[in-house]
Amino acid sequence: MTIRLDSPIYRGLTRVFDAALITVYWAVCSLPVVTAGAAASAMFAAMMAVAGGDTGVTARFFRAFRENFKLATLDFLVYAALGALLALDVGICWFQEGLTGPLWQIFRGVTLAAAVLFFILGTYLFAGISAFQVRFLQSWRNALVLALRHPMASLGLLLLTAGMILACAFLLIFALPLLAVGFYCQAAQLRRIFEAEAKDAGLIREEEA
Repeated sequence: MTIRLDSPIYRGLTRVFDAALITVYWAVCSLPVVTAGAAASAMFAAMMAVAGGDTGVTARFFRAFRENFKLATLDFLVYAALGALLALDVGICWFQEGLTGPLWQIFRGVTLAAAVLFFILGTYLFAGISAFQVRFLQSWRNALVLALRHPMASLGLLLLTAGMILACAFLLIFALPLLAVGFYCQAAQLRRIFEAEAKDAGLIREEEA
């Protein structure tokens, strides 16, 4: 039996293989930790291309990794610092013994909301760097605006992120196939959001000096 190269089965298998390959590239390039931002940006660039039916993911991944390295690394360092502060707040508000009363309940609610926003912003932040020519402040502004403009899509992205974190926590390296599926679903959703916002140049592109 001959498999046609333009058949839905072949295209589907190609996307599965490309998504898995991109996930491996992302995992390897994230190992130095400080490069995690650039790896995430490159992953979204390549995965959104796969979601759009493009090929050549290896070249696309490493080109995006190289081109976005400076901005993505700077954003990651700031994002990691904010994450460390958030983790400290969560540790105090949620796990410190003896902290009771309505005021601490408010603090717990605030830290929970901040954690939700933190993970949503991370997805938009590094995906946005991969899709548009922006500077540091614009990348953060875009992430916040997109998160607020698309609350239901943002909730879906958050649930996917939570699922991938749980998969990594319980399955370790065996979670890679699930990560590939999660990243692909996120990329497909982000691609639709970015295309819908493409006409708003002030939102997604670098502001003129």
